[in-house]
Amino acid sequence: MAFELPKGAFEVEHDEPDDLVDGEVPEDPATAAAREAQQALLLSQELRRPIDHAVKMATMSAWMLAIFAVISLPGVFSSFTGFFIVAGLGACSFFEFRGRNALRGMNPQGASMLARNQWVLGAVIVVYALSNVVATLGGAGHYDQAIQATPQLEQILGSDGGRGGLGGLMKSLTLMYYVLVGVGGAVGQLFMWRYHARRRPLVEAFVADTPGWIQEPVNASGGPSKVGQAA
Repeated sequence: MAFELPKGAFEVEHDEPDDLVDGEVPEDPATAAAREAQQALLLSQELRRPIDHAVKMATMSAWMLAIFAVISLPGVFSSFTGFFIVAGLGACSFFEFRGRNALRGMNPQGASMLARNQWVLGAVIVVYALSNVVATLGGAGHYDQAIQATPQLEQILGSDGGRGGLGGLMKSLTLMYYVLVGVGGAVGQLFMWRYHARRRPLVEAFVADTPGWIQEPVNASGGPSKVGQAA
């Protein structure tokens, strides 16, 4: 009589993992954490890019304002307008640096400070242009001062009353120049105000959507995150 083993007597049953679908191997927790950290770094870099650009622009603007204020120092003693221009440029440079530092530290108030500073700078430019227009029309412009210092120039260029003379042309060009400076300064600062005002929601989004371990190096140093740069 033949002895037969029951079918499946030596088969071992294995429990299938619940998270194993279609033969896929579940992702290692360390690998998943590293991938999420990399995605967070990439997102923070995307959010930082326009903010860093605004920081660079504010830095360049602050230094230029400081240089123009130093160059204009001799005008402090010549007229009240000269004093106003130097004081205005100096104040704008100071607040431009402050706004830059706050923005670099991811403080939304930095963007607001820079936006307000553009209005002040625009007012300084407009006052500068208007004062020179009034001085030119009133006979106290740079051309008239040059004529008073060197009377021979009037014989060469002609009087300002003669429309056909070079003196009249010089005055017309001077007036046109300062009108363009005033209009261009006002329009340019309006665009800069809009530019910096739009940085505030970007900073708020960065603070809200970026993990603390990325923000801490930024806030501690006031500059870009070293971790983010390394990535």
